[in-house]
Amino acid sequence: MIRTFPVLTQPFTEGHGLLAPSLKLKRKAIENAYANEVEAL
Repeated sequence: MIRTFPVLTQPFTEGHGLLAPSLKLKRKAIENAYANEVEAL
C-alpha cells in the first residue's frame, strides 16, 4: 500500500543526467539525486 509520495519538481531528462540517450532511466543517478527524498519516506 502506498501511503505517501513526493512530487518532484525537476523532470527526468537527458540534460539533467537522469536519462540515457535511449530514454532509459539511469537508476543510480536517480538514486543519488533523490537520496534525501527517499530517506524522508
